[in-house]
Amino acid sequence: MIERHPDAVVVVTTNTSYEGCRGMNQSVLDRMSLVRDVELPEPEVMVQRAMSVTGAMDEYQVSQMVQVVNDMAEYCRKNSITDGSYGMRSLIDWIISSEITGDVYHSALYTIISKATADEMDREALISTVLEPIFAPPRKKAAV
Repeated sequence: MIERHPDAVVVVTTNTSYEGCRGMNQSVLDRMSLVRDVELPEPEVMVQRAMSVTGAMDEYQVSQMVQVVNDMAEYCRKNSITDGSYGMRSLIDWIISSEITGDVYHSALYTIISKATADEMDREALISTVLEPIFAPPRKKAAV
């Protein structure tokens, strides 16, 4: 018999809405003393958590990035786009990529947009309706 340490906490997570995932097994649920559905935190909390994890210093830019992620989640819900993933991990990936490349717009294409859906038309719609109103693509430099 294995005895649990009195300070031990067991956390079980799943994303039942993800393709290939199932609902939680009833016997597992029955053994849990607390079950809680967790949604994305408030934008202010997302900003602080993301900045803490990534070391990003520009709070205004991170808050705009949070706005894009939240707008994207809302757009996907309203348009029944369910084949992708978006949230805190995607936000953190985007921030880190942007810090490396110095290009918030292009980093978004390869972190949050590419994960949101595999459908090319839906990606284009996300870019034009969610990303570009906040982060316009960089202008091309004129040839001299």
